[in-house]
Amino acid sequence: MKVFLVVFPGFELLDMAGPSSVFSTANYRLGYTAYQPITVSTQGGLITSYEGVKLGTQSIHCCEVTAVDTVVVTGGLKDALRSARQDDELLEWLRCSYQSGARIASVCTGSFVLAESGIAKGKTVATHWIACDEFRLDFPDITLDDEAIYRCEGQVWSSAGVSSGIDMALAMIEADHDHELKTYVSRALVVYAHRPGFQTQFSELLQAQSKSGNHFDDTIDWINHHLAEPIRVEELAARVNMSERNFFRKFLAAFGMTPAKFIEQARMVRARDLLLTPMPIKQVVAATGYRSEAAFRTAFERRFGTTPSGFREIHGKSPPPRDNVIRGTGK
Repeated sequence: MKVFLVVFPGFELLDMAGPSSVFSTANYRLGYTAYQPITVSTQGGLITSYEGVKLGTQSIHCCEVTAVDTVVVTGGLKDALRSARQDDELLEWLRCSYQSGARIASVCTGSFVLAESGIAKGKTVATHWIACDEFRLDFPDITLDDEAIYRCEGQVWSSAGVSSGIDMALAMIEADHDHELKTYVSRALVVYAHRPGFQTQFSELLQAQSKSGNHFDDTIDWINHHLAEPIRVEELAARVNMSERNFFRKFLAAFGMTPAKFIEQARMVRARDLLLTPMPIKQVVAATGYRSEAAFRTAFERRFGTTPSGFREIHGKSPPPRDNVIRGTGK
């Protein structure tokens, strides 16, 4: 498979280098060239990144894209992106690549180029959080998922900020091969963990603190550190010296949800994150303040559309066998 990494003057270097490293490391693990990264631009030659690094490229006019190939469009800042969006030759090449059946992807603001080409029409895409408002203004007919790390809809993949291109590329090699290969590559690149596409660009806790305008920052922080315990609204109100009724009203105005709903959402987010670790489900239940596994399972399925065990199976995490637990041997 050829992987065409599309760059243009002023492109973001990590948008190209991150996915390229993932595919090259996969080759090393497999022992053969499953992926052939090729850096391309419209006319070819040296292209200078936003960071000032000059990169040799092949012209897109010399590249034949087939159904088994992948095209990854990098992003860039406004001026560089504007030029790329006005590059008719590049846009037509992308359309032809899509029509050939190739997998087409964008990293960061590369989503603007996909949208400009028409490839993203009828799809839901991801882009960098800072560009979401502009994307909606420019492409009101395209659905934008402004929280996702990456999205995949058929041939079209898209990812958010620069490092999320690595997450997207890891998901691609898992789709092409298996979970073991993805795990090896993520470890080899010293990526802490592969973030699934549904994971938001910002944690829900940070989003909530941003919305509160500092009025409830301490309350949110306290909730986050006491999710394993019973939390009563009257207790939260007392912590900020408000009546329960006044606290409820102001909290609802700040977050658009009741305190009880907010606490349930925080518990579900914590549960989701813990299920991405080897922690046994019984401990996850306790850590999120549920009295029974049945109540926890019902709440989780209502929130995420799958059971906790189903979620863990999909994302490849399970508790380690007891015999494999490393004990304090000093080695």
